Amino acid sequence: MRFKKSFIFFLISVFSLGVALAQQANLKPILYGQAFDGIAPADGATVTVYPLGHASDTIMDTVGPTGKFELSSYWKANLNSLDTDIQNNDVIVINLSDGIDYTSITYTVDLADGTKYFLLNLDKAFQDYDGDGESGDTDCNDHDESINSDAEEICGDGIDQDCSGADLACEFSADITLFEGWTSFSLQYKPAGIDNSEQLGQAIIASGIDCAVIMKFNGDTQLWEDDLLGLPDPSFALSGTEGYFIHCSESGTFTYGGTLWI
Repeated sequence: MRFKKSFIFFLISVFSLGVALAQQANLKPILYGQAFDGIAPADGATVTVYPLGHASDTIMDTVGPTGKFELSSYWKANLNSLDTDIQNNDVIVINLSDGIDYTSITYTVDLADGTKYFLLNLDKAFQDYDGDGESGDTDCNDHDESINSDAEEICGDGIDQDCSGADLACEFSADITLFEGWTSFSLQYKPAGIDNSEQLGQAIIASGIDCAVIMKFNGDTQLWEDDLLGLPDPSFALSGTEGYFIHCSESGTFTYGGTLWI
């Protein structure tokens, strides 16, 4: 009888350990960090955390000694407190506000993080959220490291990469007349912001023309089944010395801005 009781206790212990390990495996990251207004701790400001698209599912904390971390400038948000089932690659919004000034960053969930530190600042002169070396008071998009005053501007793509206040107009433009069925064409200029067949095909579709396949006209011709638009691979680099042909279900004209081939 004593052996049976010991064995049952062993089974219960093993089961409890298994449940504990399973719970631990399902734990979500704990977000924490510091918040400042310039060089001064932003004690008393409010940090609000929620999953993108689920703003009603919110965690809040007060920065400083009255908050969950109980230390000046610090805050904490445990994602396990959310009702939403957070998974890898979900986006979490982190807002900081003192009732006058406001700042926001995002975190892409990695369940392996355990804890994740963030430094927030209400003063844009002290912000560099994208890590590109330029503070938020001059960086026109402090959440994208490819956009700052030192970035190379791409003409005609609708994006102000160098924070000049406007997208750069392309020096040249060209039209591609497309027919129903197959059309052969060449690229007079290098399309701005377009480097391969996949990107060119998607740009043509986005212009309102229903097309399905782009292939090389000379050189190593792609097979029909190997180059349907929408597949990331294979796509081939564009060149000013090659011709191409495309299959469309309707006719139209694709106009693009570009630069000289180098």
